[in-house]
Amino acid sequence: MRAALLDLGTRHALFLCFHHLVLDGESAPPLLRELDRCYDEAAGAAGRGLPTAPAGSSDPRQSPVWTELAQLWSQVLRTDGLPGAEDSFFLSGGTSLMVTKLVRRINDRLGCDLSLRDLFEHQRFADLVHLVERRVGGDLAAPTRPVTEEELAVACPASGFQERIWFAERLEPDALYSVSMCWEADGYLDAVVLERALALLVERHEILRTRFVEHDGRLLQLVDEPWTPAVETADLAEGELADWVQQAAGRPFDVGSGHLVRAALLDLGTRHALFLCFHHLVLDGESAPVVMDELSACYAAAAGRTAELPGIKQYREYVRAAAEDRKTSGETSLAYWADTLDGAPSTLPLDIPAPVGPHGAVRVPLPPDLLERLRGVLAERKVSWFMVVATALAVLLHRRTGKDDITFGTLVSDRRTGDAGMVGPTVNTVVLRSRHAPGDTLADLLKDMRATVLDALQHQHAPFEAVVERLAPPREPGRTPYVDVTLNMNVKSESRLALDRVRLTPALVGSRWEDDLKFGLTVNVQLVNGRLEAALSYRGDRLSEKHARDLAAGLGELIDQFPQALDRPVASLAPVRDGSAASAPGRPPQYRDAVQLGLGPSGSPADLPGLDFWARYLHDAPAYLPMPAPEEPGEHRSLPVPLGDGVLPRLRALQAEHGVTLYMLAAAALATVLYRWTGQDDVVFGTPVSTREEGFEDVLGPCLNTVVIRCRRGRVDTPAAVLRQVRECVLQAFEYQRTPFEKVVDRLNPPRRPSRAPYIDVTLTMESPEGSASLHGHRLDRLEIAQTHETLGKFGMALAVTQTADRLSVTLNHRGDRIGAKDADAFARSLGMVWDAFAFAPDRSLAALDLATAAVGPSNDGAYSGPVVTITDMSAAQLERSIAQVWREVLSVSDVGSADNFFDLGGNSMLLSTLHNRLRTELRADLPIRHLFQFPTVGSLAAALAGASPDSEAPSDDEFRQRARRGRRGRPAAGRPGVNGQ
Repeated sequence: MRAALLDLGTRHALFLCFHHLVLDGESAPPLLRELDRCYDEAAGAAGRGLPTAPAGSSDPRQSPVWTELAQLWSQVLRTDGLPGAEDSFFLSGGTSLMVTKLVRRINDRLGCDLSLRDLFEHQRFADLVHLVERRVGGDLAAPTRPVTEEELAVACPASGFQERIWFAERLEPDALYSVSMCWEADGYLDAVVLERALALLVERHEILRTRFVEHDGRLLQLVDEPWTPAVETADLAEGELADWVQQAAGRPFDVGSGHLVRAALLDLGTRHALFLCFHHLVLDGESAPVVMDELSACYAAAAGRTAELPGIKQYREYVRAAAEDRKTSGETSLAYWADTLDGAPSTLPLDIPAPVGPHGAVRVPLPPDLLERLRGVLAERKVSWFMVVATALAVLLHRRTGKDDITFGTLVSDRRTGDAGMVGPTVNTVVLRSRHAPGDTLADLLKDMRATVLDALQHQHAPFEAVVERLAPPREPGRTPYVDVTLNMNVKSESRLALDRVRLTPALVGSRWEDDLKFGLTVNVQLVNGRLEAALSYRGDRLSEKHARDLAAGLGELIDQFPQALDRPVASLAPVRDGSAASAPGRPPQYRDAVQLGLGPSGSPADLPGLDFWARYLHDAPAYLPMPAPEEPGEHRSLPVPLGDGVLPRLRALQAEHGVTLYMLAAAALATVLYRWTGQDDVVFGTPVSTREEGFEDVLGPCLNTVVIRCRRGRVDTPAAVLRQVRECVLQAFEYQRTPFEKVVDRLNPPRRPSRAPYIDVTLTMESPEGSASLHGHRLDRLEIAQTHETLGKFGMALAVTQTADRLSVTLNHRGDRIGAKDADAFARSLGMVWDAFAFAPDRSLAALDLATAAVGPSNDGAYSGPVVTITDMSAAQLERSIAQVWREVLSVSDVGSADNFFDLGGNSMLLSTLHNRLRTELRADLPIRHLFQFPTVGSLAAALAGASPDSEAPSDDEFRQRARRGRRGRPAAGRPGVNGQ
């Protein structure tokens, strides 16, 4: 940091300079506010609070949601007044970065799972209020189907597990209560045989044709006739499988239909992928291997390779047998649990957030060599993987809650002798209780956990519902006693499956952990490719994202240090790193606090799930754009992009019509020019985004990440069509904007080139004008510091867009060793043409624009260089008649003479694009648009195309713009395209 106070005679100038390692642009406003406060303290002045915004508003406070949203809206937009019902977020100055901030604050404050897309589709303030009111309010009701006397006679009660699932799904309809599986085949499967196999599977297992109905407050099972599941088919490109599976897995089931299984056979080009999805009422994780073994046998039978299939046990037989067992021997187990859990806390103090936030999942960082390092502990202490992880979780909960007595749950299989080939959910929940005394070491807690787990397994058949009923703990809405926290582990050896002779391998299609929201906090551990992976799923009404990240990091640290920490006291382990400490009174937020929470440039291990998205999103994307370097490197430069008069109001109307931000408009315009510039239909560019969260707005330090926007040219190239396509690209990318760019590059591992960053040869930045600032009562007016060769060389090309209330400016900065001056000037002119096209002709093709290319760009004076196209099958007179007719139709005028000038008749740049397209079609020639500039009269253009020596020179760009403006001013109203002059 450097500072200087310069005496200008009548006033002072304050100069501050920071290295980019410690400050970014977003840190400037809080820096000045903090400097003002520190200056007052140093000067001995009383601390002055920041001015408060007027609280008055002409709009009625129609509801609490209206009031909350109005405050958040104004805070994000930094406006003094509150919004009115008709106010549009984007027309009020909102940007893509502000959208992200507003959505996050609404979700945090109101517990509303709002998405970026929701805000784009509800831009009007009143519409947004109504949407949020629906999300946070409204009763959930599920219609029930009447049960007939005949059905009651044959109905079977549901198991305790099924009743829990059924109730939970109605309480939390947004949670996912299904089991999805996907495998990649080493060849191709027969869809017809697969469908017959599934029909046979359904016929053999009653649970797969069971519907569920409610009667007198109890859930009943009714077995229906066999049915044939349809096998959905789809052709997918590489990288599309994960998105397809995620969407298919989220589709709801109708539990009263009896059709609770779905199947799909996906063609990946060189192989098939098999997808199966079951409702949790009919399948659990323990049943998954059974289903696949059965499906393999049924597939062989359907293909005519197996004559007979073995007999099986039906799920309702299991339910009845389990009920009988509880009558005869269940009391012993219930007594054990009543004694074991006597006096145990039924809930854990997990700092319920206020307001509640969205549900989520974060990864637990585990080293890749963890399995090997823990094997010695397992052998020496005679413990399992589960016992180690359970002990680490217990330590974390002891330290996090400050309690020496805690409980958490885990799922166990209730399968018994004879149940091996049965399909159906058999899991039960058991409670693990952990107590520790002062001085206990980690080894002591591990020993106690081993005994607790072994005892629990001895009594695992006691239904969890019966245990809770016996203990009768205090009940709280939305919470299950003793299992605020659960631990799920699946560390069985990975195995391959086969259908007939086609081998199946589990497809790694990303994590489903974010859907595991049945309990307040769930730790999931599984074996993937020979290494342990873990994640922490949490409900936003039970835990904040900050606390979830803290817990995930603490658990990963404990497990990582487990072998070396066995002799350490529990009290010295897992120090609590509460993110809320950053806001402690008297202490401003510190950058290291933000880094610990993953808000800095390096992100956090918890952001790793986003890497799966970026690997798919940028699969086969060009890491570098073809941008030929100049023969002689020149100076780095900054130049304005020329924009037409009145462009801003037209763009605002376009924003309102299509529901886009100014950033999306800028991205669409940039993509359009890059398509032509590079000659590629697939382009990428980068944009900086803020990673700041609520509570860290005033932190000093770089909280920026880079997001890559990938755009692929569509078939329709009107501005409106390009805008729609780019809008989707931007929305997808911004959903995962927190994933650190450096980790994305590491994951994709593109070829590296000196002085070039992959995927961001070109960058697009939205800049906001600085607000007012003061220092000890003196107003500070910012002085613009001219860019120099040294400050302009960060990227090959960087575009900056700045919007004020009545002005829009676009600046192009470029490196002189990457792009020549003529090319840069041509690119800026092309970009200006596209911005004008978006503003004034959003429904006309962009193909007609004479945009520059990197290989051959227009020179500075705008003169056309290159051969003139000639048309040999028409005479000059025929050409003149054809050209004149097209002019009349485009300009909607009745008379066009040979010497008439297109611009003098009312033509402009947009009509020139229409004319260009029409002439290329009418004359069946690849006519460059520059010919229309070089030969602006009917006669001169016809003569040139006929092969005569051209006698007209192209007008300069300035002259062309003057003519275009003259045409717009002098053009009669009746002369608009589509009006025939009548």
